[in-house]
Amino acid sequence: MFICGWSSASLGAQEVQHGLRVPSGFEVTEFAESSLANDIYTMTFDPKKFQARAETTGTIMDVTDVSLEKFRAKGGKIIMTHGTADDFITPHNSIAYYRRQVAAFGQQRLDSFMRFYVVPGLGHGFGIFNAKFDSLGALRDWVENAKAPAGLAASDGNPNANRTRPLCEFPKWPKFTGAAGSENSAASFTCVER
Repeated sequence: MFICGWSSASLGAQEVQHGLRVPSGFEVTEFAESSLANDIYTMTFDPKKFQARAETTGTIMDVTDVSLEKFRAKGGKIIMTHGTADDFITPHNSIAYYRRQVAAFGQQRLDSFMRFYVVPGLGHGFGIFNAKFDSLGALRDWVENAKAPAGLAASDGNPNANRTRPLCEFPKWPKFTGAAGSENSAASFTCVER
């Protein structure tokens, strides 16, 4: 299961330390006053100066080429979600990653340990539909009771939203099939092929 809880402050500091190779002991506040920061803020930053470091950092952070075979063999399970309104990481990356897993394992074998849900309206931890669901409970049931996730629904975590939607296994998509006035209920949607 992919769980992420970075704050923008910690992510920024990490990127500065690892991505831009800030010397150890160099505080982020000092970075803001440095000539590199000035280059960035004044738009005179030359990314070619950092190409080698960016490539090195990419090999550390890019996990698209990591095999899940050992994870699967040990009984690991993954519930992967990605929102369509994510403006930080495009959902197309996750879709491409999932398709590579299908190619590597075959659909039936992949379904034995991975579920992927594209969530309409969900951003990078927020969004016009701020999907909340018991992912840990679903994962626990799958690992401990061999009950694969099925029929999951998410509620909108936005204040006073009071609505739910089904989580549809990719490549399916929630289509409204209910009666007028029932738009806020997951039961009014059907997961269909796009």
